[in-house]
Amino acid sequence: MTFDAIPLNAARAADVRDPWPDLDVSVLHQGRADPPPLPLEVFGPWADWLTSAAEGASAPPDYAVAPLLAAAASLIGTTRRVSPWPSWAEPAVLWCGSVGDPSSGKSPGADPVLGPLRHAERDMAESFPDVLAQWKADAERAKAVEDKWKGDVKEAVKKGMPAPPLPDDATVEPEPVPPRLVVADTTPEALAAVLHANPRGVMATRDELAGWLESFERYGPGSSRSMWIEAFGARSYRIDRVKNGAAPLMIPALAVSVFGTTQPEKLAAMLKGADDGLASRFLWVWPRPVEPSEPSRPTDFDLPRRAFDRLRRLQWADADHTPVTLPVQRAGVDALNIFRTDTARATRETGGLLASAMGKAPGLVLRLALVLEHLWWAAGADAEPPAEVSGRALLGAVALWEVYFRPMAARVYGDAALPLPERNAATLARRIRKEGADRVNLRTARRQWRLPGLRDAAAMSAAAEVLIEAGALLPDPARDGGTPGRQRADYLVNPKLLEV
Repeated sequence: MTFDAIPLNAARAADVRDPWPDLDVSVLHQGRADPPPLPLEVFGPWADWLTSAAEGASAPPDYAVAPLLAAAASLIGTTRRVSPWPSWAEPAVLWCGSVGDPSSGKSPGADPVLGPLRHAERDMAESFPDVLAQWKADAERAKAVEDKWKGDVKEAVKKGMPAPPLPDDATVEPEPVPPRLVVADTTPEALAAVLHANPRGVMATRDELAGWLESFERYGPGSSRSMWIEAFGARSYRIDRVKNGAAPLMIPALAVSVFGTTQPEKLAAMLKGADDGLASRFLWVWPRPVEPSEPSRPTDFDLPRRAFDRLRRLQWADADHTPVTLPVQRAGVDALNIFRTDTARATRETGGLLASAMGKAPGLVLRLALVLEHLWWAAGADAEPPAEVSGRALLGAVALWEVYFRPMAARVYGDAALPLPERNAATLARRIRKEGADRVNLRTARRQWRLPGLRDAAAMSAAAEVLIEAGALLPDPARDGGTPGRQRADYLVNPKLLEV
């Protein structure tokens, strides 16, 4: 594709045939680390399913792993927590994010997980219309009883007699809300209402995580952000409801797992600002896309449906929704201690968001071990749920972090830490390559492509200078129709950029 192509004169055409300078191909990723291979064997009985589900979606299996971990964590919810020793316990809450260009398979890869999850939610809500109808009948009856009582009070006052007490059947429970497993765009107050009615917790899904983070300021500076940080820890939370003078909502355990997607170009904007630890709580996946192919077998939806049903039927320790605390086997505790020591040493040698993520790694490894243990159980035939977190699960979680999630965090946070002109140059170079453009006009590209971070002329010019330095662009200024005036910002594209 060519933007505002201008015929070249003979002399300029001769220049084009001259050898271009060496192309610095890193301009496409600007130091971005390669994606690590996913250790599918850690997922045990899910490994084969993840492979076939991804194949059916023409997506890398990484894009199925991220929603699977978040969904399983949300289904376990507040019924379980893991504790290596009495002073330390972690809840079943995970935040997972999929990164990739448009059409890279993020959403299709998640569908084999999100589809059965929503199916389970519909099953849970199947009897809700009857429940709501019964509540409405009870509410009307209570209102009639209350109206009669008010008449009796007035009559008693007229006669100088004591007012009768309010009958027990003049009150009714608050209106029921449908059982929920998944929420999307929601205000803090609406989320609190959902969690008040669903004490197990829920999973929040977002098509664009950058938009989710931007929405935090919509409902009051800082308030939403602090609420979500509490939601990661499944801590108790109080939200004051100002509408209609409603009483505050008390949530014993604000537990919300998160799954969402974003594009590489939006990562920098998403991760900007002071590090309050919110972004570094995410487990990221950012694989290379795969070539579309016809699947060799149909995707089996029975496994996730059966497993999700088992997970959502886990019970609390008592009627007060007290979590069942699972201890860690001694071998797992020993492995965790070694991991904590090694991670603390490595954290001191790094910085920024990656250091923040590594600081949270021991807690995340415990959560991963808790989720892996229950995923294995839910896919099997054992009737009784796990009574402890095994050494195998802890070692599997450590391997998953060390081999996959830590290198993936370096890939994500390293890209976001680049100087702005270099990030923008990488964005522009990748779009030029995607369009197959052999020439670009900066003004036209800025208006038509509307790339994140490249909406104004100064940013576009700075990105072009980086690409010139890398040997990817060559200035080719011209004027419309050869008339006097300011020259057009036209650039020739190094053919090698389109080939790499």
